[in-house]
Amino acid sequence: MNNKQRAKIQLNCHSEEVKRLRNLKDSSTQASLSVGMTQYKVFIIFVGCILLFASICHAKVKVAIIATVYDDIITTIDLDNAMAEAKKTVPEFSEKNKEQLLDQLIQEKLLARKANELNVDVTPADIEYAISSYKTKSGIGTLDDASLDDLLKKQGGSLIEFKQNVRRQLMQYKIAQIVVRPRIVITEEDMRQYYTTHYQNEEYVSFHAIRIPLTRYDRCLSIEKNIHADDFKDAEKFEKMKISDLSTSFQSAIQRLKKGEVSRCIEMNNGYYILMIDDFTEGSGKSFDAVKNEIQTDMTNQKMESEFAVWMKELREKASVKIKKELL
Repeated sequence: MNNKQRAKIQLNCHSEEVKRLRNLKDSSTQASLSVGMTQYKVFIIFVGCILLFASICHAKVKVAIIATVYDDIITTIDLDNAMAEAKKTVPEFSEKNKEQLLDQLIQEKLLARKANELNVDVTPADIEYAISSYKTKSGIGTLDDASLDDLLKKQGGSLIEFKQNVRRQLMQYKIAQIVVRPRIVITEEDMRQYYTTHYQNEEYVSFHAIRIPLTRYDRCLSIEKNIHADDFKDAEKFEKMKISDLSTSFQSAIQRLKKGEVSRCIEMNNGYYILMIDDFTEGSGKSFDAVKNEIQTDMTNQKMESEFAVWMKELREKASVKIKKELL
């Protein structure tokens, strides 16, 4: 074999090797492209699922800021939750009451801000003391928390909600003691006039009351038709209430009753009531000196309530509050 033949054979072998390598490279490139396209498709599907899930969630729950109180916010969810809580005790609450509830939420935000500014706090001990006082005055002082919770649930509430309401009231009271109480002046003459009007010439009534949720009028009628003394065993007790201080519905019912008699169903904003009269008394039978401190407390509380309303209005007018009324 001469040199030319040998060179030709080597050249052919080299060409075959180059062709084989090119084929191998093309196969590797195609495989890489295939894997890349698969991963890309998986990524696109994954992103699509996320966007679809987000759109579904957005369609189900639409949250918007309905009001701002300084740097704090109130959302549509907050308002909806407040509406749900209100309907537990007042089923008639509807969309037309939303503005009223929003005003209440705004007031709570303003009071919380003012409480923080004044370093006012309501402790668990404060709440427990207030509840204990309430139970004693209502004649249910022996009830433990579980029994009180059961009683409140029968009336459409719960112990948790009751404690939340007590906390709000105590917070308001403590703030009022700081910002409103100094404005109030009560003279001896004011107290004597109050004594004449409210202690010497007033008629008092003591009674037990059963409360039935507004959604259970049928139960109210059933109790009314088959009432007996045992039904009032766990009912709330009210001692020596001034008749003139009661609601007109209560006054109208009480005026038709005698001691030991039971009323028909009385419709109120927060439920139906059935009353059993325990006793009637005329005048307190106490001297001015004996009730002077009590009178001062009553008059102070009444004036604080009216002054607090004025102060709250002033606070609201000065506050940075923005409302999106189109969301109501």
